[in-house]
Amino acid sequence: KRLARVFLEHVGVKPFDEKALLELRLADYREGCVEPGSKHVEDVKRILRCWKKDESIEEIFDGVPFLLGRHEDGEDIWLAPEELCLDEPYQRSGLAEHFDIHERYPLSPTYSKSLTDSNLRQFVAFLRSIGVQDELEVVEVGVWRNPARAELMVDKYKQGARTTNSEIDEDYTIDTLDEYLDSETVSASRLIWSALTKADQNIATARYRPNQNYSIKEAPSQLVTCLATAAWIPDKD
Repeated sequence: KRLARVFLEHVGVKPFDEKALLELRLADYREGCVEPGSKHVEDVKRILRCWKKDESIEEIFDGVPFLLGRHEDGEDIWLAPEELCLDEPYQRSGLAEHFDIHERYPLSPTYSKSLTDSNLRQFVAFLRSIGVQDELEVVEVGVWRNPARAELMVDKYKQGARTTNSEIDEDYTIDTLDEYLDSETVSASRLIWSALTKADQNIATARYRPNQNYSIKEAPSQLVTCLATAAWIPDKD
């Protein structure tokens, strides 16, 4: 048996384990062969048991429409993790209010009624790990779009200057921040505030140098500049 296993692995045949069974079941979801209901709930429970043993299975769910999202018309539809966001009744994120910005449907509330409290907590943790959005995030970008980029990058354009692997090009923002600010809603302000409180202090500063022979130039980050000029905290009235 051991020799047979070694041979099969050598020619690329995967062992038929729990992960392989899940991949077979996910093929049914890809082909639209699964109906919402008790069998789907059992699939979710099985996925959670497998994930608890081996978190590396997360990769097999990319692009697979195996989760129920709530469409704008109130109907549930099959969607992939990257098409979904978490909001009530799972957490109070405010993301459901901003579908027009992030274009992710809220997870269907059906799971809150069909899973135990323990399974539900594990389910939410699993969803976050496979890419279901549950918050806004401060991300690092280059300084090119910074209003102070001319001052930041002044050394880059000096005669004889060149960019090397010691270049520092750091700035910070939130994806589609302008659109969240333009919505002028309490939920958008809460999402932005939450992202800020979870980020490092260095998000306030943009930094640039073309190489180690130049001193680092600093300026307020895109994030700070944008928030400083916007009324992003709604009036109490």
